Amino acid sequence: MLLVQKLGFAQFVKLAWHVIEAQELEFEPHMQLMCAHCEAVEKGEIKSLVCNVPPGTSKSRCFSILFPAWAWTKDPTKRFMFVAYDKDLSLDFARICLKLIQSPWYQARWPMVIEGGERAPAGHFKNSFGGSRFSTMMGGPATGSHCHILIIDDPVKPKDLDGGGVSAMAKLDEAWQTITGTFFRRVANARTFAKICVMQRLHMEDPAGRMIRAEGTVHLSLPMRFEPNTAYRSQWGSDWRTTEGELLCPERFPEEYVWAQQHGRDGLSSRDFAAQYQQRPVPEQGSLFQRSWFDQQWSSVPVGMRIIMSVDSSLKAKSDSDYCVIQVWGAKGGDFWLLDQHRARMTFSETIDAIRRMKAAWGGLGQILIEDKANGTAIVDHLKGIMSGVVAVNPEGGKEARARAIEPFLRAGNCHFPNRPWVPAFVDECVSFPAGAYDDVIDCMSQALIWLSGKSRHSNLKRAMENLRNGRMNLTNRPTIRYR
Repeated sequence: MLLVQKLGFAQFVKLAWHVIEAQELEFEPHMQLMCAHCEAVEKGEIKSLVCNVPPGTSKSRCFSILFPAWAWTKDPTKRFMFVAYDKDLSLDFARICLKLIQSPWYQARWPMVIEGGERAPAGHFKNSFGGSRFSTMMGGPATGSHCHILIIDDPVKPKDLDGGGVSAMAKLDEAWQTITGTFFRRVANARTFAKICVMQRLHMEDPAGRMIRAEGTVHLSLPMRFEPNTAYRSQWGSDWRTTEGELLCPERFPEEYVWAQQHGRDGLSSRDFAAQYQQRPVPEQGSLFQRSWFDQQWSSVPVGMRIIMSVDSSLKAKSDSDYCVIQVWGAKGGDFWLLDQHRARMTFSETIDAIRRMKAAWGGLGQILIEDKANGTAIVDHLKGIMSGVVAVNPEGGKEARARAIEPFLRAGNCHFPNRPWVPAFVDECVSFPAGAYDDVIDCMSQALIWLSGKSRHSNLKRAMENLRNGRMNLTNRPTIRYR
């Protein structure tokens, strides 16, 4: 094959743009960085790449349309596989890529025959040198197709994660099992195989998050507003910005637009802005729970508190299971004190032993609240015959509704926390909810606080708990109330 022109990918993008888009290209520094990383993948320098950039910054145009067309100018035998959650969107990208390769502009410089000519299937087209571009969707077919480069472009549907909690984790686990069990196995050459994931961050456990934790993954993260503490630096380029809050592409998205998205009446929630625009599934200060709400540290606790234990059990003690959490809380005068916590993956017998030790450590302990699900039912049955105060609690309202029910106590400074080594991890789990990997400490805490506040003499708290149980609680626009 005669290569009429040898172009770097950034040059190729600038010259080919008019073939795929009527609108004039605004080639900004972030596109230069994306192009440099695509070149590194093509050369074999990067084998695993995650690219997180805000919406509207040409990521799909670069990775799903222009990159394979350019790579064939270097090595037309390369085979690509593209995966997305949306079948129609995946096919649209394939059609545009095929249109580019069959265009007079491309053929005049890199002549190649596409099998089937004008009737070539966009979802799986091949060139005369053995190269191919195959498109599929999450859960779609991949049997018989193998690739040198796998590109996963927005593999998770954001609406599937609405509500967080167990249902979101189930969707994310399913997506990850599909990616690793199917697409990571469609390898044409194990020595040179490369994989790319391009998406906006949605959750700490989304596919990007899991790939980032794997050894050898290069993580190109470019937030809309510059954050110096997490600025991207690598041998393939660096974030060029120097001032905190500096915009990524001000020509496309000026300050007034970004401000409206972040703070405007019809803008995004802080959680959604952090995920979509800042590439952080959790805002820096937290989402539902703010980090500053956990600054109330106690050095001593009042006499005469009512003390209870709250238990959130798990099914098994496997390494990928949820944690079992045991907390001791005290309450007096409308305030609450977290006194102790034990969090671990435990078997049934280990959970029983841990509850016994916690009860022995805290004299005067009243009720022992145990969530009546998973191992909890069996634990209640076992302990009722040997321990007083055991109460089976039926969780109501859903995880996020229960968490929102206790949010006013934390926001108003009614909750106090010890200065113990496990507290920072406890706070991290709280502020990452509902986009974090785990929510066990929140379940345990909400169970305790709802119980304690529901038994108080304050009528407004009683009404709140009744509304929660009846599904009538307004979860937004509630006034700040300090319960004293």
